[in-house]
Amino acid sequence: MIQGPSGAPPPAYGPAADALRDVVVPALLSHSAYRAATADGDTLTVHLDTGLHYTLALSPAA
Repeated sequence: MIQGPSGAPPPAYGPAADALRDVVVPALLSHSAYRAATADGDTLTVHLDTGLHYTLALSPAA
């Protein structure tokens, strides 16, 4: 489990989640190679037209 500086888990929804949902997902969906892109908290999942999918989890920088 990822922990924040206080030792507690970081919030699931915050600036990273906002950036993924509001900026990254629409930018990806404008490209023809991407079938779907979804953001859930700080995790981004992208489905390509080749059938592959990739998941990216953001974490706070140290």
